[in-house]
Amino acid sequence: RSRNRQDLEERFVRDVLRTLDAGGKVLVAGLAIGRLQEAFAILKRAGVTERYPVFVDGGACEIAKIYAEHGAVDEAIVEQFVKARSDMRWNLISATEPLVVLAPNGMLKGGPAVTYGFHWARSPENLFVLTSYQDPCTPGYKLLGASQGSTVNFLGRTPVVFNARAVQYSLSAHIDNDGRRQVVNRLKPRTTLLAHGSERHMDFIIDDLGSNVFKTSI
Repeated sequence: RSRNRQDLEERFVRDVLRTLDAGGKVLVAGLAIGRLQEAFAILKRAGVTERYPVFVDGGACEIAKIYAEHGAVDEAIVEQFVKARSDMRWNLISATEPLVVLAPNGMLKGGPAVTYGFHWARSPENLFVLTSYQDPCTPGYKLLGASQGSTVNFLGRTPVVFNARAVQYSLSAHIDNDGRRQVVNRLKPRTTLLAHGSERHMDFIIDDLGSNVFKTSI
C-alpha cells in the first residue's frame, strides 16, 4: 500500500472509532462489489470488528460470500450479514448501542443504505461515511455539503432534518500501475483489452504493458 493510501485508511478507522467510542452509529455507504468488502477488511485489520459489531447488508452480502470462499476477505464477514426477510435490519436501526453497518447504494440513491440513512440522519452522534464517487444530483453529494440542522431528502422519503456528520473516504476500486502490471504478469493473457479510461491514459498503459494490449470502444 502507498503511504497516501495508508494515511487514508488510518483516518477512516480513527473517524469510525471516534464515533463508536462516543456511542454513535456508523453507516458506511458504498458499492456492493468490492468497496464494502474492502471497508470490512480495513476495519478488521484495525481491530474494530473485535471491539464493536460490524454488519453487512444488501447485495454486498452475496458478493462478500464469493470473496470469502476465495480467500479475498476474511470468512468472518459471513457471520455479520443482515438476514433478508427478517427483523434484523430494523433491530439494528433502532439499536441503542454503537455499531457499524456497511450497505449499498454508495450515493444513497437506493438500496438499504437509504433506510439506515433516513433513520440515523437526525442524531448528531452518528457518522455517514461515503466511500465512492458522489454524483452532484445524488443525496450523498448533497449530504457532504449539508450543514447541521438542514433538511435533506432521501429519494422517495419524507424530508428529514440532518444532524449527523457526513464524510467522504474515497476507497478507490482501481489498481495502480504496479498492480496492473502484476495482474498481467501473473495471468499472462494472450490479449488484454482496455475498456475504460481516457485515450491518453490508455496509450500510457499500452506503452507500459507492451504488445497484445488494445483499446476498445463502444
